[in-house]
Amino acid sequence: MTLSNTLKLLNRLSKGESAASVGRQYNINESSVCYIWKNEKAIRESVAASAVSSTKVVTYVRDVYIERMEKAFSIWIEDNTSESMALSGPLIRAKAKCIYNHLSGTGCTSTSDAPSDYGTSSTSSFTASRGWFHHFKERHCLKSVKLS
Repeated sequence: MTLSNTLKLLNRLSKGESAASVGRQYNINESSVCYIWKNEKAIRESVAASAVSSTKVVTYVRDVYIERMEKAFSIWIEDNTSESMALSGPLIRAKAKCIYNHLSGTGCTSTSDAPSDYGTSSTSSFTASRGWFHHFKERHCLKSVKLS
């Protein structure tokens, strides 16, 4: 379901329409409509903080700090690639973790020495894994980020 349809669905529920009739209209189960309604606040916050305006589908509600971090991180990537700086996988993941920690208020350690744990701290839910970076590149259509 696209974000615009999800927002339209939420607006119809806000006007008092039943979950069953909205579900029939969008061809989804009533329980799915109730789940979306239950998470309305988080969905609207995620849409408002969305990094990419061309996002079409939401599969789950993401952490707002991760959304903000990815927006700032994409700017950092653009700056470094425009300056033709060599980027390594550990450096990229450490910088992403640092930005996330800064935004979430847990502080940031130096990114010059790429840590080996990439955020296995018990206080953080963001790990900056290789899989996260792969999906980040897909979400932001980054095909030419070269790693040294």
